[in-house]
Amino acid sequence: MGVLIWGILAGVLLATLVTLLLLLKAASKPNVAFLGRVPGTRQYTDLKRHPDNEKIENVLIVRVESSIFYFNVEHIKEQIWGKVYSESSSLKTVILDLNSSPRIDIAGVLFLKNLFLDLREKNIDLKITEARSDVRDSLRKEDIESLVGHISRSVSVDDVVLSVTQNKSIDYK
Repeated sequence: MGVLIWGILAGVLLATLVTLLLLLKAASKPNVAFLGRVPGTRQYTDLKRHPDNEKIENVLIVRVESSIFYFNVEHIKEQIWGKVYSESSSLKTVILDLNSSPRIDIAGVLFLKNLFLDLREKNIDLKITEARSDVRDSLRKEDIESLVGHISRSVSVDDVVLSVTQNKSIDYK
C-alpha cells in the first residue's frame, strides 16, 4: 500500500512540475500583437489574425497580451524592436496598448522607460494607452508620465491614433 501511495504522490508531483514549467515557458514568451483598425470601426485587433485590418500610416500599434515581468521583458523587447526595424523609415509613433497587461514589475517599467528613450533617439514617439490601475500606479511611481505624457485608462488606442494622425488634442475625460 505504501508503494502505491508513494507512486501516486510521485506522479502528482511530476505532473505539477511539468505543468509549472509549461506555464513558465508560456509566460516568458507572451504574444505581442501588432494591431490594425477593423475596417469601418474604431476598434483595433491583431493584424496577424486579421490581415484585412487597416494599418495606420506612420504608426505602429502594439498590444502585449500578458503582464510585463523580468522574465518576459527580453522577448517583448525583441518583438517590438524587430517590428520597428522592419517598418518603413517613416514610422513616427509607437502606441503601446496595455489593456491586456494586468501587472508590471520594476523590470517592465524600466523596459518601457528605455523603450521611450531609445525610440526618441530615432525621432519616434511612444504613447501608452488603456493601462490598468495597477500598471498606471507602477508607471507613475517611476515618473514615466513625465516622459510619455498622461496615462489614462479612458483614452483609447483610437483616441491616440486620431491625435497623432489628425493633430487633435486628447480629451482626458
